[in-house]
Formats: sequence, structure tokens, C-alpha cells
Amino acid sequence: MLWLDSTKNEWGEPVSHDKIGTSPYNYTEVSTVESFVELLAKSLAVSKNQNKPPELGIISFYKAQIGKLRECLRESKSIDAFADFDPERDINTVDQFQGSERDIIILSLVRTGPKPSEFAKEFRRLNVAISRAKKLLVIVASKEHFAAANISLPSKDGKEEEQTTYLHIWEKIKKLGGAHNINRVINTMGIGNS
Repeated sequence: MLWLDSTKNEWGEPVSHDKIGTSPYNYTEVSTVESFVELLAKSLAVSKNQNKPPELGIISFYKAQIGKLRECLRESKSIDAFADFDPERDINTVDQFQGSERDIIILSLVRTGPKPSEFAKEFRRLNVAISRAKKLLVIVASKEHFAAANISLPSKDGKEEEQTTYLHIWEKIKKLGGAHNINRVINTMGIGNS
């Protein structure tokens, strides 16, 4: 698992999300996903010892983010490195992806600011989102925003208890060496202010 922290952009400024109607999108996360897909494609080209290319899925809770991701990646040559990638099918909302799996899942959580959204606080949606990956889960999200999100989880006694689930996920990924600022991806790609 990896967590690419989008709290600040490549210039160290706080990232914010925008909206199309009521649906939020985060262009910094869109460009981070694009850069990461390019990085993955380059690494696959270098490692020739695989039988078949991995399957890639890109998911988010929000339709506006899905639209921006599809728009950005539809013309990308990098997606050719992945098995049968179709932006209309393989870039989708968490709800639409339920029941599907891919070797690699990139999850863009979009939101920034002080108040976590209700979508992100629903443990069933979070469970679907983080359980779609067979080999690699990449979370692109503001650690600062999601670390504060309390999620009501069912307990063994049938009651619900509030937990900072995203913070636990972040800490586990960090302990395993997979937590990075988005600058690491951007600088690895040689774009932006180095």
C-alpha cells in the first residue's frame, strides 16, 4: 500500500478542492494520479519478466473527480501498459466499482479542508474502496484532512464505536515505508519545481 499525501502541492502550498455543481474534484490529485500512472508504466516497461500486464483501476467517491480523471487519462499513452484498460470502465466511482477488482487500484479521496464528507465517513464505502486491489492500493489524499475523520464502525457487541480509521491506515502505511508527499511522485517524474 502507498499513501501519496496531497495536503500540499509541489510548491508547499495547501491544496484545495473545487466543485462542479455539488460534486468536488481536486486537480492536484488528478495530476498526481496521471504522474503516478506514468511512473508505473515506465517501471513495467523496465521489468520485462511479467507474463501479462497488470490490471489498473482508478476510483473516487465523486463523479466530478471521475470526469476529470477520465479527461486527463483518456489520451495518455501510459495506460497502454495496463491490461485492457478502458477509461470508461476502469476509472469509476467507488459505488460503481463494487464487486470489481484490479491488480492495482488508485483511490483519489479529493476532499480538503476541516470537515470530512459523509461519503468518506461511511465505513461500507471505505471498505469497498480499499478492498478492490489485489496487489497494490495507492491512496491519493490529504492526510491532514482525513486523519481527523471519525468513522462509526460496528463492534463485536453490536454497537458502533467511533474510530480514526484513516489515521490508522496512514500510520500503518507510514510504518511500512509507503507514505509520501506528492512531491516525491512529481519530482521523480521530473516535472514541476524541482
